[in-house]
Amino acid sequence: MKPMQRTGTLLRYLGPFVGLALVIAVFGILNYLHGTADDFLNWSNFQLLITHASIVAAAGLGMTIIMIAGGIDLSVGYVISLVTVIMMMTFRWVINDLAGSETMAGLAALAAGLLTGVVCGTFNGVVITQWKIVPFVATLAMLGIARGVGIYFTEGSRLSFPTGTGPLPWMTALRSIDPMADWTFFSPSVWSVFILGCIVAAVLRYTVLGRHCFAIGSSEPTARLCGVRVERTKIMIYALAGLLTGWAGVLQFCRSGAGSHDVGAGMELSVIAAVVIGGGSLNGGEGTILGTILGAIIISVLDNGCSRLNLQPDVRYVIIAAIILGVAALNSWRSTKR
Repeated sequence: MKPMQRTGTLLRYLGPFVGLALVIAVFGILNYLHGTADDFLNWSNFQLLITHASIVAAAGLGMTIIMIAGGIDLSVGYVISLVTVIMMMTFRWVINDLAGSETMAGLAALAAGLLTGVVCGTFNGVVITQWKIVPFVATLAMLGIARGVGIYFTEGSRLSFPTGTGPLPWMTALRSIDPMADWTFFSPSVWSVFILGCIVAAVLRYTVLGRHCFAIGSSEPTARLCGVRVERTKIMIYALAGLLTGWAGVLQFCRSGAGSHDVGAGMELSVIAAVVIGGGSLNGGEGTILGTILGAIIISVLDNGCSRLNLQPDVRYVIIAAIILGVAALNSWRSTKR
């Protein structure tokens, strides 16, 4: 292997770790100068930002699969919002109209939320493969559909739990920052994403679907010549990504305790940034689950650090956009040196 290739490989695998260390160091220094270092650099704050990263990481798992296959999904933010709306509507419907128990309502809401994600993802896949519309346009249209449907159902307001009811124990556990036991170290939402991450990583590494993802993302014409059923595979990829986005919506629902049409607005930027920072390529064919999870943690550190420095949200968006540009430029440079 040539020295330049070795350098590129090291950047690919160690980049997210180095980036996380740099972000923590930079915000640690800035918080020290600001007089809030003790609040930033402690275990409780680390648990907090790891828990907050779980929603972006969950959606990022699906986005990683899509981007490895050469696609992109701009609708994840508003699909997450729509999932929270559908979950709360289902919960209220079971309680108010069916006189069901809270347990039944919670399970129905969970199923409806995950199904919403799968339907949205499958729709994206069908539009992209059968209507021959590029992913950017197709998922942008889904963004508008999810946003419009969410506003229609909520009439622009937040839906809350019916009177006399509230979050169930499993919802409270998923919204908690504290671990259920000291030896688990992190909250249940973090562990749920960790388990899902292991499953998705295994799918990418050991299954035919995973190998076809990389083949399509590396060269779709070559994949076709090799017998890969590209259209069917892409629909499966977007459906699976929709399921993972649905789980991100479930976590968001538990955290906010409400159904809102815009609670995930702008989250697509964080999700795409997490994948890119983690080594995923916008050109397809590259990406790792571990890198995406580290990228989500980096985004969470940025959020937390900017918040403790009293920086405005627009500053955070500029920083994230600058990071995306920087990492994309680095990937482009690395590609030209191969």
